[in-house]
Amino acid sequence: MPHDRCTVPGCRDTLRRVTLVEWDGVSCPFHLVCATRAHRTKGYAEQYFLCCPHHTLAEQLVRRGYFPSSPDLPTYAFSIKLLDFYYHLWFQSADSAMAAAAALHGFHADMGFVLKNSKGQMIDEGYRRPLQYAIQWYDILRNQLDGKVEDLVSAKRRWSDAWSEHDSQRTTAAGSATSPTPPVPDARTRCSEYLIECCGMCFDDVHFGRGVDEGCDIHVGGDANFSQRHNFVAGDCPPFRYQGVYQLSPERVAAMETKLEEAGKRPRGQYKGGVPNEDLDACQDSHTAGTSSKEKVKSDRFDDKGVFALICRHGIPLCFMNVTDPGEGQKYMLAGLEWLAEQLPPRATVAGYYDVGCITDRTRQLYDVLPAGFSDRLVFVTSAMHSYAHQWTCQIIYSPRMKKGMGLTDGEGVERLWSALRMLIPKLRAVSRRRRLVLLDRQLQRLGRRMRQNLGKWMRRRRKAIQDKSEKAAAQLVKSGHTRRYLSKQWEEQRRAELSVRSHPTNRLRKSLDAVLNLQEQADALDESIKAAEKSISGSSREATTAANRCIRKLRSSQADLLAEAQSLYATLHIDQEFEEIRGLGLEFTAVLLQAHEAKRTCRLLLQRRFQEWKTLDSAHGGQGLPVGTSIHTRTVAAMKKRTPTIQRALKAYNDLCERLRSLRPVGSDFPLPQPLSTELKHLKNNDQLMQDVYIASNEGPAPAWLVDETVRSGIRAMLVLERCAEEGLRLDREARNLMRWHRREAAAVAAACDDPSSTPSAALYQPDFAFVQLTPPATPPHRRRVRFADDPDIRTFVAECDYSEPEDDTDEDNDELEEMAIPKSPSRRRRDAFLDDAIVISSDEDSASDSDSDEGEVADDDSDIEMTQGPRHAPAVTIPPAPKDSLDLLPNIDIEPASWLRLVSQRRWLNDECVTTGLSALAREYPLRLDTFCALSSFELTCWMDKMGIESLYRHVESIAPWTRDAVIVPVNEGNVHWVLAVVWPKCGVVEIFDSLARSQRPYHAQMVYQYMHAITEYARRRDPSIAPLPSAWVARPMVSDAQQSNLSDCGVWILCTAAALLEGKRITARGEADIPLVRAALATLIRKHCMQVPDT
Repeated sequence: MPHDRCTVPGCRDTLRRVTLVEWDGVSCPFHLVCATRAHRTKGYAEQYFLCCPHHTLAEQLVRRGYFPSSPDLPTYAFSIKLLDFYYHLWFQSADSAMAAAAALHGFHADMGFVLKNSKGQMIDEGYRRPLQYAIQWYDILRNQLDGKVEDLVSAKRRWSDAWSEHDSQRTTAAGSATSPTPPVPDARTRCSEYLIECCGMCFDDVHFGRGVDEGCDIHVGGDANFSQRHNFVAGDCPPFRYQGVYQLSPERVAAMETKLEEAGKRPRGQYKGGVPNEDLDACQDSHTAGTSSKEKVKSDRFDDKGVFALICRHGIPLCFMNVTDPGEGQKYMLAGLEWLAEQLPPRATVAGYYDVGCITDRTRQLYDVLPAGFSDRLVFVTSAMHSYAHQWTCQIIYSPRMKKGMGLTDGEGVERLWSALRMLIPKLRAVSRRRRLVLLDRQLQRLGRRMRQNLGKWMRRRRKAIQDKSEKAAAQLVKSGHTRRYLSKQWEEQRRAELSVRSHPTNRLRKSLDAVLNLQEQADALDESIKAAEKSISGSSREATTAANRCIRKLRSSQADLLAEAQSLYATLHIDQEFEEIRGLGLEFTAVLLQAHEAKRTCRLLLQRRFQEWKTLDSAHGGQGLPVGTSIHTRTVAAMKKRTPTIQRALKAYNDLCERLRSLRPVGSDFPLPQPLSTELKHLKNNDQLMQDVYIASNEGPAPAWLVDETVRSGIRAMLVLERCAEEGLRLDREARNLMRWHRREAAAVAAACDDPSSTPSAALYQPDFAFVQLTPPATPPHRRRVRFADDPDIRTFVAECDYSEPEDDTDEDNDELEEMAIPKSPSRRRRDAFLDDAIVISSDEDSASDSDSDEGEVADDDSDIEMTQGPRHAPAVTIPPAPKDSLDLLPNIDIEPASWLRLVSQRRWLNDECVTTGLSALAREYPLRLDTFCALSSFELTCWMDKMGIESLYRHVESIAPWTRDAVIVPVNEGNVHWVLAVVWPKCGVVEIFDSLARSQRPYHAQMVYQYMHAITEYARRRDPSIAPLPSAWVARPMVSDAQQSNLSDCGVWILCTAAALLEGKRITARGEADIPLVRAALATLIRKHCMQVPDT
């Protein structure tokens, strides 16, 4: 027997038979008895156990590696490894337990192991029911263990030493369980521990209170999914113990609904969003979201209609709510924001992304249902991908691409979450009602953990997207030929004009014109009747024709009288004087203008529906979404074909009105006419002309440039993209600091929990968490990369090394080398700063081993000579064309660490690499006009060259600025962290100038090294692009000074920065003396403080 009899007096043993199920037929770890003794290698085995209250059957099974199908009296037990495999398989494919049981049963049957009952008959169901029970209980146990681990780690987070730890080493034991617990930090100064656990990148911040123009502190998004519904016939199950993580209680949603109903009975507030109510009503009519009366699901078949989720900016779920209404009411979004407000500090500002954010914003302002003070700190934004369904005025206020401070947050993370959960749709419709919510919660936990592990990849992709978007927008801005200041002014004028009440025909104007337009319509109808009568009498007798013509003349007279009365009524009402926007345009032109206004809105509404149909069909293309099925696809395409003629007729009617307006516009009037729309529907989806209403405003003066000049409109779009990219860069820098702060605290808390003697029995449970947050992992293999961030040097190491999750299907991952780096060879080279586009190249170092092992692409560096000569004491003449002053906005932010900052502001301290690099970056911001002709490399470039880094990697570092095309290249040379020398290369002239503040006897290797580097990367560039001009064959090197400029060994870095400033000023050498060095240090500190994102306190 596997268990001896109980030795406790009076205890009675019970013999139980259990069927032990293995995965692949491996024999059980102990001897089998009874009938199964001869079958040691079958997929299952029957085993007898002696159990008692002191040695329970479940305990014995778990000790032997099996999990029972029931806690009390199990008849089956499954291998824990098998359950772990299914656990991970379900998270990836959502295969049901029934399918797993059938597959396991069939697999054993193919091996000759048929499961039979006590009568010797084959069991058809196999392991279905016991496996389902075992999986359910095993999942509940895992959830409880996860909760226990989190509780223990959370207790350690509250220790002051764990919260204040800032290095990457494991902390010592934080104390035993009997030690006193320090006070919890003030919850009003930080986000809740739950939110920080969900996404430290968003919520582990220490500063709050940023305004809308700064992008707010936190971005969240919400949306509902009505595919995740539950069939009514599937029923429910008895309640079982489960500690949920993400689900909000239905009582909270019901309470918000009650608040909205009660608020509707009180006097309304005032909406101050800036969008006309008519446009908001049109947005509400074009959406099914935000209105519970618009049914999305038939209520007779489903009891739970869907799921509403709230996520952070990075797509990590924060909470979800079960949707029981057939429509998507605003109560779900407001309930989620109410819950979020309880988790945030009282100063935190929030940007909420929602498909109908404009409608919800109006509701929020009209009805006071959110916590006190939170409404003032909340702004609503519409999701980026739903912009075509909103009115143009709504987009100006609520679109994230037009709203200042929002960066590149699109608010579509919920859609990506639904895509990740799409495999659950058929499974969760058939499970019990409570089980559905549990499975959703467990899957969201898994997704949240994977997304947190992928934050490094996310940030790397986002930085690459910023670079690509900025480059394209900058080219478009240059192509427009306008400065950013001019475009910014035009954009503000457009916003004021589009949002002005006079830019839209008011109800009062329509009412005033109704009587006039009715007379005009009667006259038009009479004209049509006369023409029809003339055609009908064309074959009659002469007498009949004469009589008919007499009647037609009378009708013509009546028509003229109607037109005269209409004109008289129009003049009597003084409409053109009361309404300034139509003054001097005349009755007929005004009537046609209003018709064009309505016709364009009709076209927009029809096209929005067509775009939504395209989205439904395209979502299944290439596996991006759920397949719609052949039948649905066929019916959708057929319905689209039927509606296409209606869309074409609407477009033709609008275009005809545009032509008619062109002919009716008064002579000499500059009133801007609406532009016709293309009849090719695919060209209208991203067309701004479609989204903008017909311009109705005063025609005094010339038409504004933003309305009639396409180059201005194109430049405004490029300017907005550049602004959003710059804002996104600032937010990414802030998030990088948050991520590092969270990582350090989490590592300290987990290490303290592992080292606590009171938690030793649970030490194995901490290993997954500790593996994720450990700061000192093993050496990174050559194929792994590390990402550079702007704030802390340790962040670069952390992000990629903590990327332990499975790879994602993302094509953007193939082109991330420009943003990656590997481990440096020595500590002195650890610090590298961020890129400074078009001005300073601070390159990242790829893994030397992987690059140096490959000889492909290497360029010889010892086949040329360079002559050292005194030469003339003047630099080659350089023609510097003017550059737009706005190019300064394209430079990324710079920063400096506290230790380096102290070196700079202290007297007689040697400047390190970071001080020199930051100083050059600040100088580049002061001289933006020189960025097209000057560039600077970091000292690390030459170090990589001396270390024999592959030429391909070196080329990638400088490819974006192409130093071989510049007139001058500034290269600081670090002589073993002892002395600084400045090399100025004039590639087109074949000259290398060396500035040495000590004026030592010239050492040729400085110029030789710089020349070899320039020659190597230029030759490699010419291999890729033969049009690049070769460098001169004869080179001259000369010193820039002949007398020593300093008498100490600490100011050399300051001297080379002075020389660089003189070069950017257009001079050759600085006029400062050694006595001025303290003032120069102070000036450099002031300059860096001016341009630095965050200067450390001194």
